[in-house]
Amino acid sequence: MSKPRKSTLRTTTQLICQLKAGQIVGKEVSIDFRQDCVQRLWLEGLANAEIAELFDKTERTIRRDLAEIRKMNAIHPSQQIIAEMLGELQLQTQASNTRLQRVSRDSRTSPADMIAAERAIAESLNNLIKRFHSIGLTNGMGSVQDESANLAELLHAVTVIGTELGEDSEMGIQVIALLESIRGSIDKGNTA
Repeated sequence: MSKPRKSTLRTTTQLICQLKAGQIVGKEVSIDFRQDCVQRLWLEGLANAEIAELFDKTERTIRRDLAEIRKMNAIHPSQQIIAEMLGELQLQTQASNTRLQRVSRDSRTSPADMIAAERAIAESLNNLIKRFHSIGLTNGMGSVQDESANLAELLHAVTVIGTELGEDSEMGIQVIALLESIRGSIDKGNTA
């Protein structure tokens, strides 16, 4: 007669599947494994009561597990973490803008979508600069010239799209209105 094999739990996902299938008893799961599962299940949207039932524990125990999980996942402010998070934000913004530029320059893209993509790029960069400025990162670094250059680049892109549309089309009229708005922004920036 062969010895019964011990169940080896390799991942949190496998453990959760075994718990849900009734293959293992929740009360017998070690606290470390339970907390891994509690975190996953909570992130999936299960209520504390549902998680407690799965492990045959009280909701109070699950709340304590969640408090411990928050402590383990705590981020302590440091210059390094801030720099990494800002770097990630900048990288994600650049990746998004690259995808938008690809869409806006594709010959199959409608003029309206081209305008929307260019506007989204400008808004994305503006939001990134505002975020950096809000934490004091851009104080003294930017100039009106830089902002005017960015607006001028957007103006050029919209002008190209407007030329392709023609002044008589409905979309062309919208592009002209957008151009006037951009010119107004540039003029306000130059007089400020």
